[in-house]
Amino acid sequence: MRGHVEEDQSVVCGPDAVAFPQTQTQPRARPWVGAQALRQQLHAGPYAPAGHRRRLGRLLARRVHEAVGGAEHLDLTVLLGSGERHGGDAVRWTVEGLAEPVTARPRRTALPGYGTRTAHPFPFSDQHTLPRTLGAPEVTTRLCLDSRPLTATLFALRRTGLLRAARRPGVRRMLTGAFRRVHLGDDGFAIRADARQGDRHATYALTGHGQSRVTGLVAAYVTRELLTGTPPTGVHHIEQLPTLARQPETLAAEHGVELHPLHEDPDR
Repeated sequence: MRGHVEEDQSVVCGPDAVAFPQTQTQPRARPWVGAQALRQQLHAGPYAPAGHRRRLGRLLARRVHEAVGGAEHLDLTVLLGSGERHGGDAVRWTVEGLAEPVTARPRRTALPGYGTRTAHPFPFSDQHTLPRTLGAPEVTTRLCLDSRPLTATLFALRRTGLLRAARRPGVRRMLTGAFRRVHLGDDGFAIRADARQGDRHATYALTGHGQSRVTGLVAAYVTRELLTGTPPTGVHHIEQLPTLARQPETLAAEHGVELHPLHEDPDR
């Protein structure tokens, strides 16, 4: 697991989960660490652009999952701002994801502030993790960009099969360099979670600006809670820790992120 190991070996923080070895004492409280410093400690690269989405998306997924009494199917949709500048590791990770085969279909989805967008299947790890942590039999994850032309071009290339060549190191480096030079949108982002159980449907969405900044804030809040609270021992994903369930509200109150409970069915 890539991450940062605390001095006393009591906590390991990684991109997808945190581990607390079985000890007789809880990790001692540590001073609050600023978001920028913490992002450097936690190697910010693996957390962007998907780091905040993994955590906030999973919290929204748990919320809608519980709202329908246990979802038969979960859909997670992410819109990323193509105008924000991301590091090489983040762009390379995205290129590698575009080269992976997909079986799900694109979906027209309403996103607050962005209208109805076509989101395309993308292999975020949530589709493998959430069936285990929440018990939802089917989970589909999709991606689009704030720039409609760039989204259409990118996924049209994937349909042709040309992006499969990104599995080769040389081609992957070339595409990573090319994508890093493209900035057609702004720094906004949106996350939407949908849960369905029979005729029941629950939806939550979250929007904001500055993906990298929110990534650092999420990492900082999670780490502060884990180091100063009383978490259970073992390895846990964020949606398995009830004390973090209100993190979207915290971000909304203090950092300009907006939470949207969508009571209507905007897909229709």
